[in-house]
Amino acid sequence: MSPRLNICAGLLLGGLATGEHGALGQVAIGSASTLRVSVTLGNQTGDYWPTGWPAPQQASLEVSIHTSPQGHATGISIASAAAALPGAHTFPVPVSPFGSVVVGVRDLALNVGTPGPVLPVAEDGSFAGVLTAAAFGATLTYSTHGTQCGQLLAAGAPCAHDGPVGPSPVAAAVNGRITRDEIEPGWRIELALTAQAPIWPQNPSGGTLSATATIRGTVNDQPVNCPADWNGDALVTVADVFAFLSAWFAGTAQATEYGGTSGVPAIFAFLSVWFSHGVGPC
Repeated sequence: MSPRLNICAGLLLGGLATGEHGALGQVAIGSASTLRVSVTLGNQTGDYWPTGWPAPQQASLEVSIHTSPQGHATGISIASAAAALPGAHTFPVPVSPFGSVVVGVRDLALNVGTPGPVLPVAEDGSFAGVLTAAAFGATLTYSTHGTQCGQLLAAGAPCAHDGPVGPSPVAAAVNGRITRDEIEPGWRIELALTAQAPIWPQNPSGGTLSATATIRGTVNDQPVNCPADWNGDALVTVADVFAFLSAWFAGTAQATEYGGTSGVPAIFAFLSVWFSHGVGPC
């Protein structure tokens, strides 16, 4: 069984290729992280960059890092991610050369709670992909009249709105970079998660709400001992029993001599460890 690294408690998604290690952990989010909110009405867009974000309850990120035996990152997957902008916030969206509409966004939230695929990591540490089950939404309000109302109507947007933004879940684009931390044992991660939803699902060209959470932080490596996790995916499941039996029947010494016993008793030794741990993450 390949050695493996586990960082913090949590869920590691996807399997590891033969000869790879896995690392799992909660990202310690740094102060350089940002959240950008954009509202498009017709063909004009206004942006909001709040200050003082994130607070601990407003952003979180848990990742699984796949590495080669040489310690290079080969893949990354998102176990969970969340970014929120609590409360009500207002900012202008231009609608003509002569004015803008003040929109209000309340209680914006972007969450990824379903494990995503393993994204390949390039030699420079960059990665990109799409998460198909992100929950994204907020309440959006604005009201205008006169010339500005006419401009919005001409662009396909109504003159006023007060209600929740379009459908959820939505697809979220993810891209970023992961590099080895040269000071602490671990990784430096920069990850941008972007989601977009139409304000009016029946009229998607009328306007959209989008948000990009750029999370920067670190993950520290900590050794873990999880003997019941035979297949090395940081989860203890029935799959580990079948993987062990496959290795035992193949005559692999790690299996046939498991627990310092030989032959059939090695099977019972592994099952004892497996039942003692129980199904769940390491």
